[in-house]
Amino acid sequence: TGNQFDGLHAKDSADLNIAGGAFDSNSHSGIVLLNCQDASFDNITANENSGDGIYFSQSIGPVLADCMINSNGMSGIALIGSTGRTITRCVIDTNTNEGVYASNAGTTSIFHTEAGGNGMSGISLSASSSSSPRA
Repeated sequence: TGNQFDGLHAKDSADLNIAGGAFDSNSHSGIVLLNCQDASFDNITANENSGDGIYFSQSIGPVLADCMINSNGMSGIALIGSTGRTITRCVIDTNTNEGVYASNAGTTSIFHTEAGGNGMSGISLSASSSSSPRA
């Protein structure tokens, strides 16, 4: 919380599992994963970051469950070129851009998630081959 760049920054990592924790009020993003595999985040917050709450790029199988991602300066969750993403029981609201932005990716599955009050779309899917948004 309150870091000069990201709250968590991981690159070329595998099997990252975070249960509980706050990634809030950072000068860039709360969580950044670059080229990671099989990361899971359960019961975390990523609020009031200057950039995205959570940013995944070129990552395989990231899972978010029971997370609060609110009031970030860009998107709540940005998923760029990542595949096999699952978002379950999260609250993603009042972010400056989209609640969830997914681009150039395979399947994005969203279950029992609230994405409202964001500056642009609640959920925006672009160039994704398959998606299953469910509120």
